[in-house]
Amino acid sequence: MSPDIVVALALAAGLLLVAFITAGGVDLASNTWTEIVLVLLAAGLAVALLLYAPAGRRWGAASAALFAAVAALTAVSISWSVQPDGSWLEANRTLSY
Repeated sequence: MSPDIVVALALAAGLLLVAFITAGGVDLASNTWTEIVLVLLAAGLAVALLLYAPAGRRWGAASAALFAAVAALTAVSISWSVQPDGSWLEANRTLSY
């Protein structure tokens, strides 16, 4: 079995675990810790990739930067929101995506 298949199966198992642990929708009780863990894992993976990835073209860097800009805009939108509590939830959800 190649390492790519092992990584793909581990990722699929992780996504299935997240799908079955969380309740979906806006139920915060079951989703909060899952979102926190996902954000911490993603940040750790991003740092590891930046430090240890071989030099070369960074495929997807532009897409990641654009999505980070959307997440930042979502977070800043709390300041002019009519319902800041709803905007806070959506900003956290966007960050965890």
